[in-house]
Amino acid sequence: MNKRNRDMLIYLSNHEETCTLSGLAELFRVSERSIRNDLICINEFLQEHGLTPLVLKNSGKINVGDDLRNVHMLHIEKDVYTYKLSKDERVHCMCCLLIRSEYPITLQMLAERLMVSRATTINDMEEVKKICKNAKLHVKTYSNKGLYVEGTEKNKRLLLLSIICRYADITAEKRVQIASYPGMDLLTDTKKLESEVMYSIVIEQETRYGHFFSDDSFCRLQCYLMLVFNRMNHGKFLDSHEKKNDTKYCMAFDIMKLVSQYCNFLMDEREVLMLSQILEGLHYHKKTNIDSDIVKTQLLTRRFIELISDDLQIDLKHDLTFQQDLSNHLISAFKSSAILVKNPVIDQVVKENKRVMDCVVRNIQYLESFSYRKFTETDINYIVVHICAAIERQHGNMECLNVILACNGGIGTSKLLYANLKKRFSFRISEIMTAHEIENEKLFQADLVISTTELHRKDIETIVVQAIPTLLDYQKLNEKISMVLQKKNRTIIKNYGWDNLLKEVEKIIYSELGSEGKELNNSIAKIINTYVGDRIQEDSIPFNLSELLTEKFIQLDVLCDSWKDAVSKSAKILLDNQYIEERYINEMIHSIEENGPYIVLTKGLAIPHAGIEAGTKKLGLSMIRLKEPVSFGHKTFKDIDFICCLSPIDGKKHLRAFMQLADIFSNRNKYQQLKEAKTSYEVHQLLKKYEEGIDNINI
Repeated sequence: MNKRNRDMLIYLSNHEETCTLSGLAELFRVSERSIRNDLICINEFLQEHGLTPLVLKNSGKINVGDDLRNVHMLHIEKDVYTYKLSKDERVHCMCCLLIRSEYPITLQMLAERLMVSRATTINDMEEVKKICKNAKLHVKTYSNKGLYVEGTEKNKRLLLLSIICRYADITAEKRVQIASYPGMDLLTDTKKLESEVMYSIVIEQETRYGHFFSDDSFCRLQCYLMLVFNRMNHGKFLDSHEKKNDTKYCMAFDIMKLVSQYCNFLMDEREVLMLSQILEGLHYHKKTNIDSDIVKTQLLTRRFIELISDDLQIDLKHDLTFQQDLSNHLISAFKSSAILVKNPVIDQVVKENKRVMDCVVRNIQYLESFSYRKFTETDINYIVVHICAAIERQHGNMECLNVILACNGGIGTSKLLYANLKKRFSFRISEIMTAHEIENEKLFQADLVISTTELHRKDIETIVVQAIPTLLDYQKLNEKISMVLQKKNRTIIKNYGWDNLLKEVEKIIYSELGSEGKELNNSIAKIINTYVGDRIQEDSIPFNLSELLTEKFIQLDVLCDSWKDAVSKSAKILLDNQYIEERYINEMIHSIEENGPYIVLTKGLAIPHAGIEAGTKKLGLSMIRLKEPVSFGHKTFKDIDFICCLSPIDGKKHLRAFMQLADIFSNRNKYQQLKEAKTSYEVHQLLKKYEEGIDNINI
């Protein structure tokens, strides 16, 4: 069958009671005689597959058999063995074959792949060259070798994508089916596992960003990701891509990060920029509909991370990337329609980390109590991978810490403490000293001193543990290490920011080349700015807690007679400042009544909120400290005396402030300082100091 035969057969199977000879002739813009010939070809095909042939009545009406609907089960392939290519299809196949070939290809080779004569390929070549030229590509002839397409990888991909999408279909389940024409068969190179992973990633990112693709755009995006995987597997990388200040960079970055992780290839900034350009050209159904449960999921994720941290005795609560990645994953996992694909790589990670797996199984009931379904083994495996990644990230960070041990019980005690710490931590123990030596030495390179006795040094971070540390010692040590790492990272960023890097590079260039180095310096600066300039767009940078919770949004010693009254009064601050609509307050109360006290995050703290489309105007946060605590009915944390009302506008901008708030209230000393503060100004100053990692504060 040719293309018209195939299209006609599918049309007849869907419109079996209304088809006539004249109607088909008008629809396909050919004569009735041509339609009669087409029906003969179709009947031969039907009889070959054991189906009832079509009957053409004298009236011109076409009768079809009851079994014609089964034609869909035949999966009529668009391949050159069972299907005769039209000229357009031949030309497009030739374009794809030429672009995807790593070596020059002859006309005879093209003819054999398409099962046509060499003369046919010669006649089609002019059209092939025209299409390539319009795509800024050049078909070059190499003597005694054949034809080869020259041009940038970007232009090659764009032409391949436009051709492949013309012959791709999307099912009701949003699965992409690409025609098995020569040159377009991406799925033969892209394993089914990888294509399923890409499908799941796109579904997850749709939910996360609230950008829901039309069917055509969903199909185009999946085809592009399969194309990227295919090209990179064959060593075809983007040459360059100009930086554009578009609105889809963050989504492109997250999609490419996940695809590279699961499909095992290195992520490249140029790939992110190219994908952001593709995303810019797609069509969306709902561009502003962010998942209304995203903040709820972030609260549940935070509590789950606390449970996991306590169980594993590894403090993962300060990892912003972990919080963000796991909450994004759970947004999809909580939905009954979520689809996760078994992945042998993930299964291997789980097998090698049984302790983490057992920990997740012990604590998964907390998440299941807020889900519409029980978590499957595959669901749990994906969570295990996120936790393992966070642990690896922490170990990598710890390796940059210089630690000194101080013991007052002799060399035996020192070795015992050393052995116990090396079992659990990957930091570098640079020296073992006595407590007396520590008090009198200048410790220039040390980040932390771990001692078995109380020290009086104020110029360095210290912590006291037992020679055989208890679980409480390990917990305190984890918290101290996290705090030291945060402070160290801030110092690194401050001292080695990109601006300072450029200045240091400039000094070296001018010292070596003098004024002649100006052009080289400008070129290097341009390259660095290209890669790091506005990698995270300004409007996507998360806020610090003190930036959101300023003095005018803090009220102390507020009288409330119930949790509903407390929620209302905390929200009134935002309402009076035009951050929310009045209906937002009722939505918050309704959410707590419906879902229970999940907004109680830790001792003394509740963070009420509603859906993003429930009346938020601007990103805002308010805090009231109650004169007398109220109860939300939480089994563990009964007395709540701080209510922080959140009005989110997306899933990211509030996340850093949210984590800082949770960290503060998880620390008993900081919580007590906030309870004892006399003014809103004093509370705000405390928050700023906590962000800087300073525990002992004088205001």
